[in-house]
Amino acid sequence: MLNAPKDAATNHGFIPVSNGANNFRELFREARLGFLLTNRDFRIVWANPAFTSFLGYSPEEVLNLTFKDLTHPDQIENDLKNLKRIIAKEIPAYHTEKRYIKKTGEIIWGSVTVLPILGKSEEMVHFLVMVEDISDRKLIEQEIMEWKKRYDLVSRTSGQAVYDYDIPSGIIKWGGNTQEVLGYTSRELGNIDNWENLIHPEDRKNALEELEEARRRIGVYDCNYRFLHKEGHYVFIRDKGIFIGSNGKGAISMVGMMQDITDLVLAERELVEKERRYRTLFDVSPSGIMLEDLKGNILDVNEAACRFLGYKKTELLGKHVSMLLPDQSKDEIKKHIRMIRTGKAYEHEVVNIRKDGIQLNILLRETLIQLPDGKIGILAITNDITARKKAEQSLHDSREQLQRYAHHLQTIREEERSRISRELHDHLGQYLSAIKMDTSGIIHKQSLAAANPQSDPVLIQAKELMEVIEELIPAVRKIASDLHPRVLDELGLIPGIEWLVEEFIKRSGIPCTLISSVDQINLGPAHAIAVFRIVQEALTNILRHANATRAAIRISGNSKSITVIIEDNGTGIKTPLVSSMKSLGLIGMHERALLLGGELHFRKNGKKGTRVILTIPKY
Repeated sequence: MLNAPKDAATNHGFIPVSNGANNFRELFREARLGFLLTNRDFRIVWANPAFTSFLGYSPEEVLNLTFKDLTHPDQIENDLKNLKRIIAKEIPAYHTEKRYIKKTGEIIWGSVTVLPILGKSEEMVHFLVMVEDISDRKLIEQEIMEWKKRYDLVSRTSGQAVYDYDIPSGIIKWGGNTQEVLGYTSRELGNIDNWENLIHPEDRKNALEELEEARRRIGVYDCNYRFLHKEGHYVFIRDKGIFIGSNGKGAISMVGMMQDITDLVLAERELVEKERRYRTLFDVSPSGIMLEDLKGNILDVNEAACRFLGYKKTELLGKHVSMLLPDQSKDEIKKHIRMIRTGKAYEHEVVNIRKDGIQLNILLRETLIQLPDGKIGILAITNDITARKKAEQSLHDSREQLQRYAHHLQTIREEERSRISRELHDHLGQYLSAIKMDTSGIIHKQSLAAANPQSDPVLIQAKELMEVIEELIPAVRKIASDLHPRVLDELGLIPGIEWLVEEFIKRSGIPCTLISSVDQINLGPAHAIAVFRIVQEALTNILRHANATRAAIRISGNSKSITVIIEDNGTGIKTPLVSSMKSLGLIGMHERALLLGGELHFRKNGKKGTRVILTIPKY
């Protein structure tokens, strides 16, 4: 059990699920108590079978509901107030007893504990709600209140059912509040035989044997048994009396009173049942659970903790938790305990040492709890995350390798594009210029030599060739510029983006403005071309997909970073496309941003359009 329910309001919630949601759900799926998760809007996102059965809904029906749909109207306002206080971190958790409305419309009672579930950034992402059906207890409490009123009235007179038993005749005189306690009048109860016959058959032998033993000793009779009430049900009775003797004649009478202890017995049974449920959850939990005193001494530990720590339970009980820590961490124990004693739940990752010396990565959640003896102790829930940490490190290493490989490929590709661009511009451009000059010479000579220049076939073909050459030269220049704009190398990033804007306007006819609060951005060649390509891809997307009538680019910077914003007033990028990242263009933009050590985000630009935000660190 996470917390003793009645103490949860002071135990200060501690559970984040950002990295263990599946384990969490499996842990509570078979729990006999109801557990559910709601989001910050109070809509149910998960509930275990105990909760859905409690309210008579199917799992699918529950997921369409909020807590308001299930709560008695008189209690919604108070719940909302406390939930909002948890969100505002004014209180860490709360516990209440409230009325629920079943699917059938029936009103039932639940003992409710609400804890916040925190994300990695310590922001609340869900509510964990633990619900226990206390309808029977509420009925008992209601009966207790009714009986208390009777008891208060009786206590002003005789107190309980009072009797005077005359042993020789067997007649019992009943007084006090007999009818209120047992349901019978004094005449109906009558003598000792009637009393004996009304004792539950399973309790009768023991009650009579103890009565006989007290009579023989002329002593005190104190016995608990079940007694048949006039209304047909059995009540638990504490019968306490004393025998009165006569010199030489033994016991001649007995006086006493009978107290109805039904409520006390049922409450004790309920307490035993709660303890059994707690012990079951404690023992079968896949998470390691420890109970400690406020000094850090281990009072109890479950099988899961013993298993992954490699110890027997007897080897841990009574020992200090510092035995599980490496030497460099032992001094932190006192600091941790001081933090927990303030009432705040504490979650952190620690290293534990197994009995065989192997180090384990442990996710540890600690909070205050009331111990069975009534004292305050520490509940520590531990999960072995060693395998997960290794997997995370392996994933991180693989990601770094992939990024290095991607960076290498990007560099090779840009170098190749730059080389081809230079070849096109320097060599092919020169060849085309030479061909143009030679063709111009041919045209000139042929014009002088031809008898009829207007119809001379050689001259006509030469002029057509000249037209092709004149179209080919700017086309080659454009291809070379698209492959790797020389302006980027010669003038820098800002002029390069200005060139992009000009080309975009020429191609699309869409007005596009460039506003920069910095005159120049000093980046290395690889980083500059990466920013250039991201802006180029964003403008290409506007041209192809946005149906925009205007676009804008804003560049700003500070001592630590540079921000480039490309926005338009078009149809706007679709959220599923961004979330799934199936577009190769978007993937390429993200990868380039990662290689720069930066971030790339896609946002709605007001009601219409898209805003692409690139932030990169300065180097």
